[in-house]
Amino acid sequence: IVISFPLSIFEISKTLLTISSKLFPDNIICLYTGLSLSSGQWNKEHVWAKSHGFPESSTDPYCDLHHLRPTLTSINSSRSNSDFGDLDGVSNCNSDAYGNKWTSSIFEPRDEVKGDVARMMFYMETRYGSKTSFNLKLVNDKTTSSGVAKFGHLDTLLKWHYEDPVSDSEIYRNNVVYGYQKNRNPYIDHPEYVDIAYPNGSSDPTVNEEEVNTIISKINSLPANITLQDEDLINECFGLYNILNGDEKALVTNYSILVSAKS
Repeated sequence: IVISFPLSIFEISKTLLTISSKLFPDNIICLYTGLSLSSGQWNKEHVWAKSHGFPESSTDPYCDLHHLRPTLTSINSSRSNSDFGDLDGVSNCNSDAYGNKWTSSIFEPRDEVKGDVARMMFYMETRYGSKTSFNLKLVNDKTTSSGVAKFGHLDTLLKWHYEDPVSDSEIYRNNVVYGYQKNRNPYIDHPEYVDIAYPNGSSDPTVNEEEVNTIISKINSLPANITLQDEDLINECFGLYNILNGDEKALVTNYSILVSAKS
């Protein structure tokens, strides 16, 4: 994997603007609110907080675009370096009109981006985990300490991954970031890899070969030159793919053709 690191702070800001401008032409879009923001209202959010393992701006994870997102300045401040977790039933938490909740140590983003956050965190541990000097690790501790390369709460992130599937905007952003860094978030390209990297109660080992063969056949039937007339077939393929379990998705070896057709 070839990654052009480290990016300067100026390059990071410029790249975030470029990515957002391709998704939303005029302003930048806040991760935690969905608001379209102009200059001066937003700053960079390290989704894996930089104080948890890479405080120096010259390091690769500090500059990795796969987890750098623009956020409303006030929400970035409220989130701080808190762990992610569910705050349902917590009476003394703060909240906003967008669905975000937080305490002094736990942050729960709005439902629309919970899966996005989870897949960014999975990427960070995979890219900068035990095989690197950063040794980032996702744990099931409710809260972790600043200055330690750990982040929680793993089981909650797994739940969010299944509750909020990969969106078109995630796929598009993954493609754009690849253009700059020459690497990808594998959990966006292949959500089923989560079942392999993080075996959990939602992983289902049962394989329905007929369903797998059906989706493979339908993907192979896509024409080489995609037009608007093929949109219904593409959507049908994604619908069939999304109901497969992780083991079944892993057998759909031509999934990349479907992703390319969608983009």
